[in-house]
Amino acid sequence: MLEQGIALGASGMVISAYGPYRPATAVGIEKGIPMVAFHTPLTPEDIPGLLGWVATDVTQYGKDAADAMAEKLECKGPIAITQNTFNDVENEAARSFTEQMNKVCPDVEVFPPDIEGGDLPTAIAKAASILVAHPELAGAFGTTGGSPVTWGKAVEQAGKKPGDVVIIGMDYTRPNLDMVKAGWVYAVVGQPIYEETYRCTELLIANLKGEKVEFNNVFPSPIITIEDIDKYYGYADKVDAGLLNK
Repeated sequence: MLEQGIALGASGMVISAYGPYRPATAVGIEKGIPMVAFHTPLTPEDIPGLLGWVATDVTQYGKDAADAMAEKLECKGPIAITQNTFNDVENEAARSFTEQMNKVCPDVEVFPPDIEGGDLPTAIAKAASILVAHPELAGAFGTTGGSPVTWGKAVEQAGKKPGDVVIIGMDYTRPNLDMVKAGWVYAVVGQPIYEETYRCTELLIANLKGEKVEFNNVFPSPIITIEDIDKYYGYADKVDAGLLNK
């Protein structure tokens, strides 16, 4: 689709900054197509000629997740980390989480990240295998949007009670919010995906008007617990009704 958009001579494109997309992106930039990336913080050297980027502060939300888990666990461990894949965003989230946890709870062991993948049954099986290998597991941080359901279902299937493992995952999708509401997941990180892509579009429109565009555009990612979920269920309701753009 990226290559098709370039071939059609788009007047602007919102693109992913992940590595596999960068060669085609470079072609588009060479052809003079303004491009804005979402979801990945960048430097001008990462993608030369990029108009700008809109993303959350990955390092900060990794730290915030660690602080939230450390407080909830009262510095008990060990803690597992799982990712969808090894990529720039998730790698940094896991790294900053681990660094902050080591700082605030130096006696807690944080396991190296493992891959849960994007297939839910496989992901649950992966989390379950970690639970079998480490029945004493106190916490789990998942850096991908499937992690709340992955870990919540794995803990449930292991015969544990809600809250036995403190789980923090990503994204305020309805299934993830349901896991928080039921107590299987302690919190989710509110990646502002809608806001990111909306802002990217605003930047492209501003560029078409000849207005100056900021290269760095950072959005916050709040830690969402059960106290906050009504607000985010409201977002989910709008998505389900197809009204988020109104």
